[in-house]
Amino acid sequence: MVNETPRVKKFTGQTHQNIKKQSIPAIVTTLFMMFNNLVDSGWVAGLGTHPLAALGYITPLLLILIGIGNGMGIGINGIIARCIGINDKKTAENAGLHGMFVGLILSIILPIILILIFKPLIFILGGGDVYNYASQYAYLVFVFSFTYIFMGIGAGILRGAGEGKRSLRAMETTFILNMIFDPIFIYIFNLGLEGAAIATVLSQAIGITIVYTWICLDHDTRYLHIHLKEFKYNHELCKTILNVGVPASLDKIIVQITGLIAVMFIAISSGISTVAAFTVSWRILNIFLVPDLGIATAALTVGGVAYSSKNFDDFKETYNYSIKLSMLISVILAIILYVFAPQMGIFFTDFSATSQLLTPLVRFLHVGCLLLLAYPFCYVTISMFRGVGEGLYSLYLDFLRNIILTITFMIICVFVLNLGDIGVWWGMIIGTFLGSIVNFMVFKKYLTNFFNKLKVTSI
Repeated sequence: MVNETPRVKKFTGQTHQNIKKQSIPAIVTTLFMMFNNLVDSGWVAGLGTHPLAALGYITPLLLILIGIGNGMGIGINGIIARCIGINDKKTAENAGLHGMFVGLILSIILPIILILIFKPLIFILGGGDVYNYASQYAYLVFVFSFTYIFMGIGAGILRGAGEGKRSLRAMETTFILNMIFDPIFIYIFNLGLEGAAIATVLSQAIGITIVYTWICLDHDTRYLHIHLKEFKYNHELCKTILNVGVPASLDKIIVQITGLIAVMFIAISSGISTVAAFTVSWRILNIFLVPDLGIATAALTVGGVAYSSKNFDDFKETYNYSIKLSMLISVILAIILYVFAPQMGIFFTDFSATSQLLTPLVRFLHVGCLLLLAYPFCYVTISMFRGVGEGLYSLYLDFLRNIILTITFMIICVFVLNLGDIGVWWGMIIGTFLGSIVNFMVFKKYLTNFFNKLKVTSI
């Protein structure tokens, strides 16, 4: 074990406490991001079924933007955590600057790509009937995609330094502002879906202003002191960020490609109104997955510090405890989601117990809740790989789970077994469970080989 600094000692021998402490800000921050999407869905539902279905086609692309920002943030988070583990504060600060540099490049490239592919993609996926609605929201969000990218990167910088509460406060502000702006721009200014987009990007812009004020100007109360004028390009540091950030971003893109294919299958089997129900049910389910994501994010930071400081007992305990905690919470949430699915359905279908969306929405939630039991192994395993800088492992595992297993079983359930729209959910469940088993086995094998190589007691 390396010599422990006061910063490292905060993470040493307190694995359970640190997982809980680090996960809470990550959970609440992600909840606010999810609630922002649900707030949009809630207000847009009042515009009708077609505008709500249009969000179903936009949401995966929007989540890709968020995922790219978060993916780069994960890369920076891991580097900063490992630098803290070896007491290299200067490199940690430089990693933050290089993360912002990468974010600037992405903010130029991504809007161009998304604007070019959006229209043909919508028609290929069977959303031609709602394209006019979707374009009102999508193009504005694409132009201001830098707000999502820099929010993810800024949150990664703060979490890597153990200051996740600051990103939480920024997301609180973003969420509250979005709740206020949505009805104003959608209904008072009568801008419809375009108003929802304005509300979203405006609240995001204010949020990132707060985050980067803390990162770049508030140096009295923060561990890392990042000065823009000190930026000096370092190719190796950029490469290190991208080695984890790119696979982490591609993970998110893979997930959303799966989501877009799921939307296409539902449109083919059941029509646009069922796509709207799937959109809402998927967003509700994502909220219930937030604790898993938060615990996995905490495992990345705590595991990264333990790994770089060669505290292998804490490293193993980080993985084992994160899995147990995540699984316990997932079982409880799956039961809650199943029992209260009708009430949630009514809340998100314009408070109407007779809504045409309600029946498929509740049916989707009753089956989809099983997914909660599969994700703990996926999320924690992938985060631990990222924490040690093995981003490609996480990418391969996500590709196997989403593209190969999940899509294959969706095709089998929908078209071979003729299960219709509910077959999409069963395909997701089977593919995710099988992927979770593979994730667990691969990580255990990786750790065994690693510890044997270092002559450390094998797990």
